[in-house]
Amino acid sequence: MGDGIALPDQHGWDADARSPESALSAEKSAMQSHLLSVPAQRGASEAVPAVRPVRFAGLRLVHAALRRDLARIPTALRLLQPDDEASAEALQRHWDFLTAMLTCHHEQQDGRIWPLLRRFAPELRLLINWLEDDHHNLDHSFTRTTTLMRIATRDPASAWPVAYAVEELAARLETHLRIEEEQVLPVMALQLSPQSRVGTLGELLDLLRLADGPGAPDALAWLLEGVAPEQVDALLAECDDLTARQWPHPRRWFWPGEVPESDGMITKDEQMSKAIDAWVEDHLATSPQWTPEQYAGVRQHLEGDAPSGEG
Repeated sequence: MGDGIALPDQHGWDADARSPESALSAEKSAMQSHLLSVPAQRGASEAVPAVRPVRFAGLRLVHAALRRDLARIPTALRLLQPDDEASAEALQRHWDFLTAMLTCHHEQQDGRIWPLLRRFAPELRLLINWLEDDHHNLDHSFTRTTTLMRIATRDPASAWPVAYAVEELAARLETHLRIEEEQVLPVMALQLSPQSRVGTLGELLDLLRLADGPGAPDALAWLLEGVAPEQVDALLAECDDLTARQWPHPRRWFWPGEVPESDGMITKDEQMSKAIDAWVEDHLATSPQWTPEQYAGVRQHLEGDAPSGEG
């Protein structure tokens, strides 16, 4: 049904305006080049490349984060062990956060963006009506899957069928996201001024502050996970000072096997290693008679007393 929806040929745009195809190509290029890209390793003297602004970054970041998490949640489900309650609880919290963000995203579009497009892009009215109806259908599908997730996290023996259900839901959502990106965003790029806040990261965070949902700092951490640092700086430059001050923000939701840490997210082994490193540095500072070589062996022991006596 979704794949058969197409925009009419006549749009009523000026002759000099970009075609939807060229607008889409430019938007896709910006998205693929910058959002969720792995930063390249650079030497100390290498300059950071210029980053082009991404139109409607708030919408695109939500789409990218949904795809990212829905791709790895099935694997996390299949790895659940019967006696690993901590991982099960972490996965359930992460799912609840994802669904809350999806709800806010739909509310932003249904209450803010779609009314604008119905007025200023009347050729999209039928498509917008379908997308709004599909939001309700998706919300029901996610509600049903939430029930399945609660069953799976309490009984890992049922996790595999639930993982398949999440994969089916991800495929269902992908159709919806592609329609928005390929048929709606190019029209928005033509109809809205580049200075418009509609669909931006700043607007999304403002709406989250007013909504009964995830906090803006937690949402920011979720949205920017995996985004290259130079792109993060460019995105934050479009936001107000309140938003910029909230980055970097430690996440309060974690994947199974992760533990919170004040300046980011590390595994349990990494946390232990950092604690030992801190202990060694502290004792080197307070016991200068000990040389670094004498403390080298301490890091190899997760438990035990520090060496005593001169070497």
